[in-house]
Amino acid sequence: MNVHFQNMTLVRSSEREKRVQVLVFKTNLQFRKDVQLLAPILNATRGIIRWNVDHDDIDNVLRIETVQPGVEDIIRIVTNAGYFCEELPD
Repeated sequence: MNVHFQNMTLVRSSEREKRVQVLVFKTNLQFRKDVQLLAPILNATRGIIRWNVDHDDIDNVLRIETVQPGVEDIIRIVTNAGYFCEELPD
């Protein structure tokens, strides 16, 4: 089951000029309720364009398209919310 939440915040033109990064993480976001608890935090994070969690993947992959927060920032945000988060290599 893919659970997909999308940040609905518009990207400002100055942010649009920045390079969009796609960051991919292994997580322990196993259940819909986990994603629902994390959604307001990710949606409120400036620079995140869209994100989703793939529950069909064994690593419960969190994929984030962002112009601002980097890998360390995302890991800190997710772990501060009480979840495991580790960057997956390319």
